[in-house]
Amino acid sequence: MKLDDKNGFCFSPAPASAETTYGIIQVDARVSGGGGDFSYGLYFNGGGNYRYLFRVRPNNDCNIGGDWDLNQTSNRKLSGRCDNAIYHGLGTNILRVGYSSDNKINLYINGKLVGTCHDCPPFYVNSSTRKGMGVYIDSSDSDITIRFDDFYVWK
Repeated sequence: MKLDDKNGFCFSPAPASAETTYGIIQVDARVSGGGGDFSYGLYFNGGGNYRYLFRVRPNNDCNIGGDWDLNQTSNRKLSGRCDNAIYHGLGTNILRVGYSSDNKINLYINGKLVGTCHDCPPFYVNSSTRKGMGVYIDSSDSDITIRFDDFYVWK
């Protein structure tokens, strides 16, 4: 996926009803061109601007690792700094979210549990505004390409 402007972008490869189902979503992500200040991740359970967003910033000022956060719309719920589970540069990062019916969200990067949100209720949106779940990129550089592979949704 190539970012053609400097605005964040979401793309939904999942079925439209996927956000109403509890389960696990996963994607492999890596930079395949460009650079600059960027983030990528997964969004889920929402529509319009109402959604959860789990994103990583692999190219930051840390010696090892990168930053990650979980946002509920515009409210940061969890975050991590210089987490060594995140690969820098062209390395592939496997992002996984486990969402359970008791409003708990488990966040994984490359198989490592990096955070758990214990009070993360779902959003209920009407069918005309829902976006389901999918992938997200944002960058200060319009000449960046992020490759997303193996997008999975498990119930």
